[in-house]
Amino acid sequence: MKEVPVPQEIFAAGTRHLFVFAHQDDEIPFAGILQRALPHAEAVWMTNGDGLAPAAGIAPGEYAEIRENETIAAMAVLGWHRSRLDFLRWSELALYPLFVSLSRAPSAQTAEADDRRLVASVAASMEECLTPKVEQADVVWAQAWQGGHPEHDIAHFLAAKVVKDVSLRQNRRIHFFELPSYELTVLVPLRFGPWKRGPVHRIRLTDPEMRLKEAASSAYRSQAWAFAAFRKIIGFYGVLSALRLKPFTFRNFGREEQFGPVPTGRSYLRSPHGFSRLDYIREDYRGRPVTFPGSIARFVELAGGE
Repeated sequence: MKEVPVPQEIFAAGTRHLFVFAHQDDEIPFAGILQRALPHAEAVWMTNGDGLAPAAGIAPGEYAEIRENETIAAMAVLGWHRSRLDFLRWSELALYPLFVSLSRAPSAQTAEADDRRLVASVAASMEECLTPKVEQADVVWAQAWQGGHPEHDIAHFLAAKVVKDVSLRQNRRIHFFELPSYELTVLVPLRFGPWKRGPVHRIRLTDPEMRLKEAASSAYRSQAWAFAAFRKIIGFYGVLSALRLKPFTFRNFGREEQFGPVPTGRSYLRSPHGFSRLDYIREDYRGRPVTFPGSIARFVELAGGE
C-alpha cells in the first residue's frame, strides 16, 4: 500500500460525481468527501436497510422508511438536496435468504429459478439506475471490494460492471474509487488493510467539514447504538496506538478519510482476500453462513461478472 496525493482534478470545480452505497448510513464515514464533491454529485443506495427491523421490533417497511428519512436528513446537513438522492430499496430480508439459498446449489447454473430471477432483477435495476448517471459522471465512488459485508461487495461489483461498460462504450476514462468500510469483522475499520496493493489517497477534514460530519451522523437516531459501539472500538484502537506513542481519539480518526482507485483487471470471481475464510466473518442467515464461493461468487457469475 502506497499513499499518494489526491489527483487535483478529482475535486476540481465542475467535476461530476456519483456515489454508490449499499445501506443507509454507509455514507457517514465519507461525509468529508461528499461535501467536497458538490455541487455536481448524485448518490444511490442499493438496499432499504430493513435487515435490523426484526431485532428492533419494528415492521420492515416502517423500519426501512425510518432509515431512508434519516439518510435524507443526514445528506441535507451535508448540503445535498433530496433530488440528488436515489433509493433502489432492495430488501436485506430478501437478499440474505438469497445468499444462503445460492450456497445450497451445487453451482450457480443449478441455482433455483427464483434465485436466478432475483439476481437478474437486482442486477438489472442497478444497471438501469446507474447507467445514465455513470454516463454523465467523471468520478464514480463505491464501497470497497473488501470481504467485510456481502451487500457492500455486491453494490461495488454492480457499480464496477456499469463503469466498465460505459467507459468502453464512450471510450473515455472514468475515475473509479473505492471507499473502505471494514474487513475481518471490524478489525480493520474504515481503512484499507496494510496488505492492500496499489495507491491510497487520504484527505483531512477541515473544522467546518468535521462539524457537519458529526451533525450528519446524529440524524441516524435508529443507529445510535451502532455508532456508540463503533466509537468504543475506535477508542480502544486509539489506546493501543498510544503504546506506539501515536495515540488518537475517535474525532481524530474520523477527521481522516481514505480511498483508492479500483484496480483494472480485478476478478470479481475471486475472494477479496484471496482466501475465502477471511471473508464475511460472522455473516450468516439463521445460522447458515454467507460465504464468498457459495454466495457472492455465484451472485457475480449469475449477474454476468468475471
